[in-house]
Amino acid sequence: MISGFSGSARNYTFTHSRHVGGGNLPIPFNIPNVLYNLLFEDFGLVFTRKQEDMIDAVSFSYKAVQRMEKRYAKEEQVLMQKMLQSSDDQVLKDALEELQLDRFQANQHFKELVTVLSELLEREQYEKLMAFSGIPV
Repeated sequence: MISGFSGSARNYTFTHSRHVGGGNLPIPFNIPNVLYNLLFEDFGLVFTRKQEDMIDAVSFSYKAVQRMEKRYAKEEQVLMQKMLQSSDDQVLKDALEELQLDRFQANQHFKELVTVLSELLEREQYEKLMAFSGIPV
């Protein structure tokens, strides 16, 4: 038997990406500072009303997902500790599954908002955003 692999409990912790929303966002928003710059930095871009509304929605969602991730990470740790003490408790398993589903759903909604925003931006806006973010076009 290989040392270190026997008798250990499974680790069900959820690994998070450094990206808000779990990563896997449309290009170029898969680079964290690009999305942040668009949402929170003023670098001289002019937006249509529709674009401004989407930026407001995405920035609200961005902040909400970050808060949710922090809160849910703590709740998930508590549930995991309780499950270690009582591994057959179906109520705990259901609560953990519900928490993970909520997290997944919030991340999916965030990704959908970013996708819509990415479709609304024009080429010139992308060029300015990329230049401001220090990424050669």
